[in-house]
Amino acid sequence: MYKIIVLTLFLFLPLFQVQSIVYANANVEELIEKISQLPDTEKRQIIEAINKQLPPALEKTTTAKDEEKSWFYKIKVRRSSYDKNQFSDPAMISLTDPNGADNSYAIDFGISFLPEAWTGPKYIISPKIECHKNNTIEKEQDVLRAGISGSYLFGALTNYSEGNVSASLALSADGNLDIKRDHVKDTKSWEAAALFRPLYTPWGLGSTIGNKNFRIGFDIQAGSQFEDVFSGGDDKDGATVDGDTLRLTALTGVHVYPAIGAIKKRLELSAMYQYWNEVTQSGIFDDNNDDFDLFKTYILYYLDDKLQYGLTLSYQDGDDPSEGLLDQSFVRLGLIIKLGK
Repeated sequence: MYKIIVLTLFLFLPLFQVQSIVYANANVEELIEKISQLPDTEKRQIIEAINKQLPPALEKTTTAKDEEKSWFYKIKVRRSSYDKNQFSDPAMISLTDPNGADNSYAIDFGISFLPEAWTGPKYIISPKIECHKNNTIEKEQDVLRAGISGSYLFGALTNYSEGNVSASLALSADGNLDIKRDHVKDTKSWEAAALFRPLYTPWGLGSTIGNKNFRIGFDIQAGSQFEDVFSGGDDKDGATVDGDTLRLTALTGVHVYPAIGAIKKRLELSAMYQYWNEVTQSGIFDDNNDDFDLFKTYILYYLDDKLQYGLTLSYQDGDDPSEGLLDQSFVRLGLIIKLGK
């Protein structure tokens, strides 16, 4: 409906009286907000309609700015490429450089590229690379992973983009295919994963509910991961072997957004729990340890209005077999970065 109204407005703009244009300007912020919620294909149609009504010089300037903005939003930075919904964690970085001692650091950083040809109203396909390193904890973590990820949305839909789900009831299917290098275990492997997330806006699943002062959202995921080690690694007897495993996994999380005074939209309180079970294992994975779980809770505070940079204080307890995190608990303070949609 918004598409028809907006297209009509711009196609017949030259016929309007000056008084009508002044009146329309009073609602320009509302109009921009409605346009921003439309799928990319409809946004492009509106931009083309506007350009037809502009002089050549203005048309060129508008197109250049739009292309520059579009290029920036093709890059997405998150904690992990596995995070695809509205509640995806930002990248986290912390570094300590003490005098007379080795540097210590903790990095959880993933970057994805979103080619326009691979992005549609209901699907997203993106090459990506991510790094998870931490030498500040008792059992070090050092994993580099690269591959491709994708999402497809099933169900009632008016608009789908990460961080802006507008659907009464839907199911998101997320897939990942990676080559992984674990420097701590000295292994190379490939990993395939499939995760499913229900989205139901009245309950805050995949979105938020509440009022202008307090909003809350919930996240539920279930799926599987298959990992095959094709190089290196030691089994329980110290022999160098390969091996593979199939894991089932489930995740639940809650995210709270207080919006009071100066902290409006900048503060996020979150907690999540994830469980893995190895239903099959061989070689290096045959170690009598079939169950893994991870609990995380954290406070995020963004320092800018665009919610791109900030600080985090987090606590986590458990292990993550996919990211090479061994069973332990620790508190972490660091910087956060969240770019792209």
